[in-house]
Formats: sequence, structure tokens, C-alpha cells
Amino acid sequence: MVPLPLTTAIRPYDWGSRTALAELLGVEPTGRPQAELWAGAHPGAPSRVHGTPLGVLIDRDPIGMLGAPCVGRFGPTLPYLLKVLAVEKPLSLQVHPTMAQAEAGFAREEAQGIPVDDPARTYKDPFHKPEMVCALTEFHGLCGFRDPAETAGLLESLKVPELDPWIGTLRTEPPAEALRTVLTQMLDEGSRPLQAAVELVNSHEFANGTAVFTRDGGAARAFVQAIEVGMVGVNVPIPVPMAFFSFGGWRRSSFADHAMHGMEGVRFYTRLKTVTSRWPQPQDGGSAEFVMPTMK
Repeated sequence: MVPLPLTTAIRPYDWGSRTALAELLGVEPTGRPQAELWAGAHPGAPSRVHGTPLGVLIDRDPIGMLGAPCVGRFGPTLPYLLKVLAVEKPLSLQVHPTMAQAEAGFAREEAQGIPVDDPARTYKDPFHKPEMVCALTEFHGLCGFRDPAETAGLLESLKVPELDPWIGTLRTEPPAEALRTVLTQMLDEGSRPLQAAVELVNSHEFANGTAVFTRDGGAARAFVQAIEVGMVGVNVPIPVPMAFFSFGGWRRSSFADHAMHGMEGVRFYTRLKTVTSRWPQPQDGGSAEFVMPTMK
């Protein structure tokens, strides 16, 4: 048996360390996150031998590369992927399929013609994902869920009224159903309209003004503090850039050097945030809306 020198791939996930893998390999850091070093034949990032993907070498001579017992049990493919993880921030939440789910999902997406590297692709191979971690440094892993009643108590201690529906669900529904309901809603952006609205505005390159319509003072305050634009309306439509309204030049919202009023050179480039608000009489059952009000 002759050892083969492998050139391995590194996955640049956002949670990765910027220095750990570079130090391990004895190379200069790239300045970007480097999360996982992959050693294996995974088609998404295969190791290579003198430029040839490891999977190609296995296809040419599966018995010689893997041995008869391995091929007899797993077929002509390397049945594992070695990863060296360099964790700097918490990893994203991961849900792994069963073998049956992986085989069916992979076959379905192959039949649909979805490329393996398409972001919309869920099943990139037909295998389940059992994992074993060997910690070389201090490592904290979380697995499973607390008892729903205990989770409800922890959430209640935060004294955040918006969590009350989830607290009630965790205390009243059967444990499995309660966990499924709460976790689904936590991961669903549609169940977090205020956060989703803030992210929608803050992520847009031309974002310069926005408005919130609500009777909830807490929601309005959170929206105003988190939003990153120059003109904010609370129960007031976004003011147009006229002399008696401020106009902030945030991001790429400037149309010309003279698209501002008054002390244009100062006011425009100092990124002012002006909030114009009005509050109607309180009504029971009011909730925040993030759309322009219309006649109903």
C-alpha cells in the first residue's frame, strides 16, 4: 500500500476561525473565515491527488483503493468524510435526515434537475449524516431539548411579553407537539414581523426612509432603535424630501450632489436620523403593522 498525498478543500463558512486552520497547515491566514477542512471524496469538495479528485481514483479501482470488505458493505465509495473543524462562533442549527429520507430526497432533486451546488438544493448526496466529534481543544456541543416546562420557566424569567404565546404552548400542549410548534415559529421569519421588517430595510442598498404603524409603544421603540435609515415615520408616512422635512443620504440613496436642502453638504453626509411620529388613541387588541394603512 502506497500512501497518497492529498490536497484537501477548506469550506469558508461564516462561523469558522480566521487563523486556526492556517496555523495547522503552516500557511498565511487568508483574512477570511475558514471553518472546515475536508479530507474525503465528497463531490462538493473532494480531496485531490496530484490534481485528480479522490472519487475519480476510487471509481477507477475501488477494490485497490478501498479494499474488498469496504466495497462489499458500502459499495464503490468512501463511506466517510473526515472534517477538521475550526469553530470561532456558534454553528448554524443542523437537522440530519435518516438514510431513507436522504435517499428519497436526493433521488427527487436529481429527477428535478436541481444542480448539486444550487443554494435551493437540500439533499446534496443520498446519505444520512451520523457524526462523531473528537475534540482537540475545548468544545461545547448541544444536543436535544430541555423539558418544555423548564423551557417555559426560562422564557418567562425574561419578562418579554412577546414570548407569552410560546410559553403558553410549551405549558399546555403535549411535549413533542409543543417543541415542534415553538421551534417552527422561532425559525420562521414570518412569525417575527418586526425583526423581518428591520432586516428587510437595513439590508437594502438604497434604504433611506421607512415607517411603522402601530399602537404598541414597545414595538415602535424597538423599530426606531434598530432601523438604519435617515427618515423614520411612526404612524406617519415617510416624509418626502421637502424643506420642512429632513432628508438623509444613507447608503446609495443620493440622486445627485445637490439633491438635498439647506446645509446639504453637512446634513447629507452626517447620516442624521430623524423620527417623525404621531400616536392615536389606544385601543384594546392593537398590534404592529408594517405596511401603509389602507381603507378597509
